[in-house]
Amino acid sequence: MDLSARKFTPPVSVQTACAQRRPSPGETVRVEILSDDLRRLLENHMICAADLHCLDCASKQCLHKLCLKVCAKQLRHDYESCHRRHSPHEPENA
Repeated sequence: MDLSARKFTPPVSVQTACAQRRPSPGETVRVEILSDDLRRLLENHMICAADLHCLDCASKQCLHKLCLKVCAKQLRHDYESCHRRHSPHEPENA
């Protein structure tokens, strides 16, 4: 399923110091997001794990597992694409 064409609006709860004004550059926002939604964002390169700061050990462990799953999926995809490109479709006639 192509998620780039779909408007992605994950369920989030946001806590900011001043919810009435726009965040200024560099201001942080505490966000809670479902792990499946975060996985989709990571898979589609819409967010990078390096941009996230986990607030507890359980969240850090979950993010670590998600990163491993996303990387493994990408490696499988890359391997299969490369294998299909380099495997002969028909035997050559000598």
